[in-house]
Order: sequence, then C-alpha cells, then structure tokens
Amino acid sequence: MRYPLLWSSCLAALLVWTAACTKAKFEPTAGGAGGAGATGGTTDTGDSGTMLDASEPCPPPVISCSSNTVPTTGCDPVCQSGDCDWCGKKCTWVAAGINPAAACVAMPSATQTNPLERCTTYSPGNPDQTDDCVPGYICLPPGLGAPSHFCFQLCASSADCDGGTPCGLRPLFSGGSLSVSVCDPRGQSCATTCCNPVDSGGVGCPLAGDHPGAQYCYMVSPDLTQPAPAESQTVCEFSSGGSRTSCTTARDCLPRFTCVQGACRQVCSLTTSCASGVACTKWGKEYGYCSS
Repeated sequence: MRYPLLWSSCLAALLVWTAACTKAKFEPTAGGAGGAGATGGTTDTGDSGTMLDASEPCPPPVISCSSNTVPTTGCDPVCQSGDCDWCGKKCTWVAAGINPAAACVAMPSATQTNPLERCTTYSPGNPDQTDDCVPGYICLPPGLGAPSHFCFQLCASSADCDGGTPCGLRPLFSGGSLSVSVCDPRGQSCATTCCNPVDSGGVGCPLAGDHPGAQYCYMVSPDLTQPAPAESQTVCEFSSGGSRTSCTTARDCLPRFTCVQGACRQVCSLTTSCASGVACTKWGKEYGYCSS
C-alpha cells in the first residue's frame, strides 16, 4: 500500500514551499519611484529602501520664527511647534476667558487661504475658533468691527515678520475685546513703485475702492537702514482710524494722514502742500508730513 509514501512526499513538498514563502520579503527596489501604501499601514518611500509607518504622527509645518524654544506643554502659534496632532490641525489663538489662549484646532478645509487674502473664521470668540488660513497665519478683522477678515501672519516681535515689518495687535474677532499680535502688511519703497499716500482712495493698492474691507495707502517710516536720505515708504492697509488724532501706527489715522510721534499728521509732497503757514517736513525723498 503506497499511501504513506505519497503523503510523505506531499508533506515534504509543502514544507519546502512554506520555507520559501517565509523567506520572501516585499522590499522596495532601490532608487524606485515609490509605491502606494499597503493596507497594513506602511508606505514605501521609494529611494531609501525603508518602510514608513503611516500611523506615526505628522511632523509640524516648517515655520520661520525668532524663537527656537519648543513649549513643554501646549503649542506655539507663531512657530507652529509643541504638542499638536499636526495631521489636519494647526496651533492658533482662541478666546479663553479674559485672555487669548494657544490651542490645537482642526483646519476645516483642505483648501487654505493665502496671506492677506479674504478668509473665513469658524466659531469666532469661542475656544474652538478656527479658520481656513495656512498654518502660522490667523483669520482676523483688520480693525474692530471690520466686516471683512484677512489672513495675517502671527508674530511675537517684528523679527518674525517679513522684512522686519511691525508686529502689532489686531482684534481676535469682530466685536470682541481680545487682541493678538500679527505682522502688518509689508511696506513698499517709493524708489520703485508705491501706492499714493496723498490720495484718499487707495490708488495703487490691490483692494482699493469704496467697499467693506478696502485698503488705503498710508505713509510709514522710511527704511532707516538705507543711506540718508532714505526713500519714502508706503503700505496698503486696512483703516481703523475713524477720526482719531492720537495713534500708535499709521492705520490708526484717517487716509492721507500718517502717525508721527503718537500724533496723526497730514501727508504732503512736492505737489501737495500743507495748510497756509504750515511746513512740510520731509519723511524720505518723496513724501513728508505737515508739522501741525
């Protein structure tokens, strides 16, 4: 009877086949383009020859900021560092009692708004306030009560801002008393092309016009790092001035005025003079301000 011999032959063949399959590995080809992630939670990196675990936490976004300190608890909205699930979340400021608080919040949309573009705020004034700005930016009204919101870069000082532009306070949400620090729009040197600060309509600004959220042209301090006399500088800003006469920044004043030593002064030029008997003090080569 040959059945035992037949079973022995089949068992031997099965053991050989099992051993061969056990030794087989699904390894990426060196220098390959990389394949799709397997259902087991690993992803082929392609050229490294290693496998990445898709369950690992996402790295935080790369943000240039003046502080390299990673908070021991919570997160840092300016540097986008700390304890956050960075897969679909960002660190931002939210309303928490009488002071703003840093919090990790979900980003509501895969489509993110670019800097200084109109944006949408969700749950304003609440602990889960979020927006559709890119990480490191926050959707704010440019001034208290402003109907439109824009993406502003978060900052701790002017060192965090592009070109060293001022880092100043703006309201966290319309109608609220909380404020957070963000970078002002960057100034334009009048050596090349700048908006017209003696025109009340914001000529030369991308959002100029008579509409909510319009930009106006303000003269700001010249770039004092340039050899004297420096070129005048202007900025397209969102006015919050109303009829104020005292100021901390140009946007606290009416259009066609600027902030000099805490007071709003009318802007003047070679072709636009001050009131009779009032001198035009030059502030850069192209523009100046009326001395009183």
